[in-house]
Amino acid sequence: MSLAAGRRLGPYQIESVIGSGGMGEVYLARDTRLGRSVAVKILPAHLSEINSRRRFDHEARVVSNLNHPNICAIHDVGHDDDIDYLVMEYLQGETLEARLRRGPLPLEQALRIAIDIAGAMHVAHMAGVVHRDLKPGNIMLTGSGTKLLDFGLAKIVASRAGDTTVTSALTSDSPLTADQTIVGTLAYMAPEQLEGRAVDMRADIFALGAVLYEMISGRRAFAGESRAAIIAAILTGDPPPASTVNPSVPVGLDRVITRCLARSPEERWQNAHDLRLTLEWIREGGDAHAVLTKGGNTRERWIWAALVTALALAVVALWSVSARRHAPEQPALLLSVTPPKEDASIRDAVISPDGRWLAFTAALPRQLHSIWIRRLDATEAQLLPGTEGVGTLFWSPDNRFVAYFIGTRLMKIEIPDGTPQAICDALHGERGTWGTDGTILFGNNGPEGILRVSASGGTPSPATRPTGTAPVGGDMHPYFLPDSHHFLFDRDAGRDSLSGIFVGALDSDETVRILPDQSSVAYAPPGYLLFVRARNLVAQPFDAATLRLGGQPHTIAANIADIDFTRYIFSVSANGMLAFRSVDRNSRLAWIDRTGRLLQKVGEPADYVSVDLSPDDTRAAVERIDPESGDHDVWIVDLARETSSRLTFDSGEEMYPIWSPDGTRVAYALRKNGQVAVLAKSASGAGPTDTLVAFDSSFKWPSSWSRDYLVFECAEPDHFPDMWVKHLDGATKAAPYERTPHWEAEGQISPDGRWLAEMADGELLVQSFPIPDGKWQVAPGGGALPRWRRDGKELFYGTWAGLWSVEVSGGEAFHAGTPHLLFNLPGTKVYKNRYPLAVARDGQKFLANIAETQLTTVTIVTNWTAALK
Repeated sequence: MSLAAGRRLGPYQIESVIGSGGMGEVYLARDTRLGRSVAVKILPAHLSEINSRRRFDHEARVVSNLNHPNICAIHDVGHDDDIDYLVMEYLQGETLEARLRRGPLPLEQALRIAIDIAGAMHVAHMAGVVHRDLKPGNIMLTGSGTKLLDFGLAKIVASRAGDTTVTSALTSDSPLTADQTIVGTLAYMAPEQLEGRAVDMRADIFALGAVLYEMISGRRAFAGESRAAIIAAILTGDPPPASTVNPSVPVGLDRVITRCLARSPEERWQNAHDLRLTLEWIREGGDAHAVLTKGGNTRERWIWAALVTALALAVVALWSVSARRHAPEQPALLLSVTPPKEDASIRDAVISPDGRWLAFTAALPRQLHSIWIRRLDATEAQLLPGTEGVGTLFWSPDNRFVAYFIGTRLMKIEIPDGTPQAICDALHGERGTWGTDGTILFGNNGPEGILRVSASGGTPSPATRPTGTAPVGGDMHPYFLPDSHHFLFDRDAGRDSLSGIFVGALDSDETVRILPDQSSVAYAPPGYLLFVRARNLVAQPFDAATLRLGGQPHTIAANIADIDFTRYIFSVSANGMLAFRSVDRNSRLAWIDRTGRLLQKVGEPADYVSVDLSPDDTRAAVERIDPESGDHDVWIVDLARETSSRLTFDSGEEMYPIWSPDGTRVAYALRKNGQVAVLAKSASGAGPTDTLVAFDSSFKWPSSWSRDYLVFECAEPDHFPDMWVKHLDGATKAAPYERTPHWEAEGQISPDGRWLAEMADGELLVQSFPIPDGKWQVAPGGGALPRWRRDGKELFYGTWAGLWSVEVSGGEAFHAGTPHLLFNLPGTKVYKNRYPLAVARDGQKFLANIAETQLTTVTIVTNWTAALK
């Protein structure tokens, strides 16, 4: 059926034909409601059957929720008269099939496309959607990147059940759509598809291998003059290595493709996430190439596991091979650990010193995070009861205990079935290290520095003396060196010249800076420091005896996830096992409800940081990071039109945007040449920029703006942050709201202007405003990042567990009810102490900054040092 220009299908007005094929015709159309161009696909007539239509509707909704930047978005599905149609985003560009007619692609471009497609596949596979027709014709190359078309539609539009024949009229390029038998395009179909067997995600991995082979060699992996010849090639033959056709192809990439094209699904990569990680390593250069080419022969199996059983088999096999062989070097292997339950999310993860255990924190939606442990030669993870609400973790050196922070205490638990035991109070505790003599050091987001305590219990005492001040606080992330006397730690002193990675000693107050980077840090035998630089995990040679660095840093993995501040999620064992979590740095703005359920994603993906809603909920002021320069800028997002416009253009860093109470202006901090000011400008971008608080050497970040006052966090030199107040009459100077020896931040003025909610040394407090005269503790277990509902009757705040709510009331004295957990935030992107979400006027939904791709798996690399050679 062909549709004439001007024909309407619901609100969509047809303009012209884009293309047609066995799976329907595609038209350029105009969405008359939103005024945008869309692509409308008219489905074949057999989908009008009731069962097929129901299946189509269900599966189309599943695919529409994928929301990945490399998947063509599905906007709508509808029925008009006898026409079933699908509405997708309109893409301008050319298909990979058209591009390949001009010859093979440059290796860099081919790898980038394959990485994008593997990432899209992983997200879809995690949602239970298998493509089954991945081919160059379903990959679109656009100006904004690669787009995978029809994801899941090959499965969705499978024809009538029971038709188990393949007609002779089909060509080698025809999509075969006989349900329960063959679905796909012949040259890219896995053997199990050709044989009519059930298929899973590994069939897509086979197809991606065939597409990657074609991109870099310029010829199909499986070709023939007839259908029978192509089928025979897939079922019995192996294509020649792509490097024999294109000499620029590294041998390691040949091996990646070989595993993709293995005839048995069990011998392929077991998930697209692992495949994507390896392709990224190859793209980064020689380090990954060495990992993939070191040792072994072409038939030696690479063990990849996303499922728990496969991972256990991989580790057992590695240990048994290591015991039998005497070769000086074994290749590095990448393995994946997935959450213990389908809806669970992993946050922190640490590998034991002997490399046999992985301890991690995980939670189901609306539940607290708990500790889970898993032997890497076991099939399942085990929950440790009594650890609900856990923060960060670390191991004892004998592998017997996991230590952890929960609330304001440092705890330990013997594995696998011990009882939680308290070690000490730890108000600001985060990230610790356990020495061989029983000494524990732990970091401290406060003025005390690194604290020291016996593993058997006691009162902590200072092990370092912080220098200077910073809005994110002092000395953190200690890590014992092999002598259990010297230790590494990360210092944020508020000035770049005083901050970085330091070495300290138990018997001395003296510390030495060895690196300028601010990052959690670990020492790895036989002599490397592991830390994060520009979001990449790097290793640099380090002599633990002389405490000196040597050589150059090597990149090990990209886009390392962090919990908050500079607490990056990586750990290393004494026998060469490395564990880390990666994260997609792109994020999206999204509306979520009070249960944490995703309602709608808004606008384009970007590296968003903080977010603030305009008073009428129609716009958002966001801080986002430029992917090329790394600069921070303020943008305005129109939430109805889903458009973004840049507001600030200064050469410095513009951060922490907040709205004026009338919604006409935005205030923000500008950091430039080592000084910081608070500025304001019209949200339209027109007119001059006003200086609310002048430049000086103090760190200052605006946090709340009422009709009469601006509240901002200010850290003066040699003093931890206080909340400051600036009256907006133009004459009154800014002054401290209350000067204390504590770290105070994140002040929020109540809608009636009578109260100020703030975080003070980890406690969530409310005080009278603008004069501090009464103080009420709102959250008994501590909290941060407070936000008021617009009517002032509810206060929201965050903890390790997630987002909490408490009903409040004013009057002569402030009253707070009992806090209750709304939901945890596994997908919310937290960047230092920026606000990850904003509250709508009625408090029934939130505009959140959520990670574009939810990567909650833990990657484990065995013999990771092979990557350095």
